[in-house]
Amino acid sequence: MKLKKLVMALAIGCLMASMLTGCNIDKPDDAALDKLTATETVTQDEETVSVDFTVTADKGWDSDSTPAIAHITDGEDVDFYHAINPNKEGKTGKSTVDLAEGEYTIEVVSPLNKDGSAYEIFDTGDAQTLTVKKDETPSVDIPMTQIPADKVTDEMIKDIITQTEEAVKKGDDTLKGDSGKEVLEKLETNVNANPNVSEETKTETEEVAKTEVQPAETQKQEQTSGNSGNGNSGSSNSSKPSTDNSASGNSDNSENSNSNNSGGNNSSGNGSSSSKPNNGGSSGNSGGNSQPAHKHSYTGSVTKNATCNSAGVKTYTCSCGDSYTESIPATGNHNWEAQYKDTYHAAVTESHVVCKGCKTDFGSGPNADDAAIEHVATSGCYGPYHVTTVTIQDAYTSHDLVGYKCSTCGATK
Repeated sequence: MKLKKLVMALAIGCLMASMLTGCNIDKPDDAALDKLTATETVTQDEETVSVDFTVTADKGWDSDSTPAIAHITDGEDVDFYHAINPNKEGKTGKSTVDLAEGEYTIEVVSPLNKDGSAYEIFDTGDAQTLTVKKDETPSVDIPMTQIPADKVTDEMIKDIITQTEEAVKKGDDTLKGDSGKEVLEKLETNVNANPNVSEETKTETEEVAKTEVQPAETQKQEQTSGNSGNGNSGSSNSSKPSTDNSASGNSDNSENSNSNNSGGNNSSGNGSSSSKPNNGGSSGNSGGNSQPAHKHSYTGSVTKNATCNSAGVKTYTCSCGDSYTESIPATGNHNWEAQYKDTYHAAVTESHVVCKGCKTDFGSGPNADDAAIEHVATSGCYGPYHVTTVTIQDAYTSHDLVGYKCSTCGATK
């Protein structure tokens, strides 16, 4: 609405200037007009407030996930999307958006992880209201609770696909250019990883991945910098929402328009953080003499192997020396080794009644004596019987299995 009033004021000013010219009254010189325009621009900039967005996931959100995408609307002119990526450690992402004073509604499109899991946003999933005032420091905290992949339905995935496609079409610089393409690539990969996704939804995702992504504003400035004349052509690239009512900033009727007034550093300025270092970035100098920025190309290698109970580390390194790491989950696979115990078993013996003459063994027990007496009396064997010890089983040592023990972590079973 403020922008419409400004346009109307400029139109009335132009009409009055033309009327004064017709009456032979001197019109304001170009310097005065430039000063007026600069004053109006400063006033507009002072009316914006930087809003900090912080996204926190309980687990799973990392560089392979799609970003959390905030949908910011005010019910009138503002309606755009802003992507927030996780940092290098994962689970947390921060970004800053410049907004004018007013009331806004914040909705968030759930990220989709590489295993097909997703998130419940704001605990309830409902949209949140944000009030922006100049004399306050507004912020938006976005908690996310992971929904396991097997609990994410095909309908939920379709909803994420639809919202992400819309976000890429209507997003700010965080969803344009290479950033937008990367979001769509991750979306297609992670959708296919979900165990509940239908073939119909996979096909839909393939089509969405082909969505034409708008070039980032910084890329547009680089393409036109060779025609900007002297000085710096890149204006600051903030995360301010763009609307159809925004002015171009260059008057078609200004004969003395000078690109020297557009100075500033041509930076990405979207405030988003990623688990991977940014690839390149524009140098901010115009005139066609700027050298292309270095684009990182990383090679990954395992620098610490994961074990049954300990996470490993994979390190990615660029030729320029820059690097970052990713955690490799513990395998949970124990290296079991059999555990044995030696047990001594004593010999087993019995007392038997034996004839001294013929060595007949009458065994043990209450009947052994009677049998021996009868034998001596009837057989004519010489000598009485006697009691002797007989070995039933020799002594031995057994090697017994008593369990298993992990040679890595010491766990037993």
